Amino acid sequence: MIDVIIASLAWNDEMTGPNIRVFSIAKYLTRKGKKIKVTLINYQRSKIVNGYEILGISCLPLLSSEKIKRIKGLTFIATLFAEIFYSLGIFRLIKKLEPKILLVEETHSLATPLLISLKFLFKLYKSHTSIVLDKHNIIYELLHHFPIPQILNLVIFHIEKLGVMISEKVIVVSETDKKLIKKLYKREKNVFVIPNGVDLEKFKPNKMEGLNLKKELGLLNKKIILSLGGLNYLPNLDGVEVFIDKILPTIREKTPDVVFVIVGECPNAILKKYKKIHSVIFTGFVKNEVPYINAADVCIAPLRMGGGTRLKILSCMACGKVVISTPKGAEGLEVEDHKDIIITELENFSDTIIYLLNNPRIRNKISYNARRKVSLMYSWEDLTKKLCTELIGIDEGSKE
Repeated sequence: MIDVIIASLAWNDEMTGPNIRVFSIAKYLTRKGKKIKVTLINYQRSKIVNGYEILGISCLPLLSSEKIKRIKGLTFIATLFAEIFYSLGIFRLIKKLEPKILLVEETHSLATPLLISLKFLFKLYKSHTSIVLDKHNIIYELLHHFPIPQILNLVIFHIEKLGVMISEKVIVVSETDKKLIKKLYKREKNVFVIPNGVDLEKFKPNKMEGLNLKKELGLLNKKIILSLGGLNYLPNLDGVEVFIDKILPTIREKTPDVVFVIVGECPNAILKKYKKIHSVIFTGFVKNEVPYINAADVCIAPLRMGGGTRLKILSCMACGKVVISTPKGAEGLEVEDHKDIIITELENFSDTIIYLLNNPRIRNKISYNARRKVSLMYSWEDLTKKLCTELIGIDEGSKE
């Protein structure tokens, strides 16, 4: 018998933000002796990773992850349409394997069509599998910052509310999001916080690894400011553009050997916009961002919008790096300002970064505290214990 089927709304297995949470949960539940399968939309193959199986369910054969990524906003819409077909494939799997839990990962769109369809099928065929919804963001709150019509915002509000209300249990990634669920959708019962975590085996300080990458990039004599996160996500793009346009010039006036490195997918329009600024480097998507983090002198999270908890901040802290974040960027994280992290408004970033670059002793002290904080509070090893015992009703030590 399978313990948990994790149904992700992702179309591929790239280790981008949403998928990191999905695959980390699968990895560490498997380590605790649970039998796990992860499903993806239109994924073209099946494979075993870290002891669990990833398999695809065909929904819209004419669409691939490569095709939908080319058109802005299509992932969200295509996923909504694909969910009905996806639910049929998931239900066939559930009938065959009889898992205790179906964990629906709301990664790239609203999961409501999937949840409605599965609820109907479960009732019709008397399935005893429990449905748990894992919300990576409060979508309605997030889309307030997008240039979309008000009527569409209202539709999204009601779709999201329905998904929240029909799920047996709901997981959110921060206390802030839990309060939003209560405020917006009036749900308090069976809403649990499981924050984003870090794989401490992967994300760890490695000075030599950082120096080697600096040498490879020709940046041995440069000071690196690092930003993690794809720029196809509006909050990341907004923060990076403000930083390049308004903050970086001031920093370079006083610290001319600074280079700003952005790790993550980047639209062609942004590459063209900044191609003449030689102090800005866009790496594009990389399979392993750890060497880039270890090469950085400081890391930044210049977010002015968005929700959830910041995987990228935690990843940088785990590698023992000082992170300078806006209050919005650090929202939802249980961190102490000027001890584990630096939290300041965006307009103060230039002075803060210059000060830190010129004071390695202060950087080292915060770096040590950052790694320690993440180890104590944000390791996936510990977070999946909570997931086992409090949420999905599987004793952490048991093996079926």
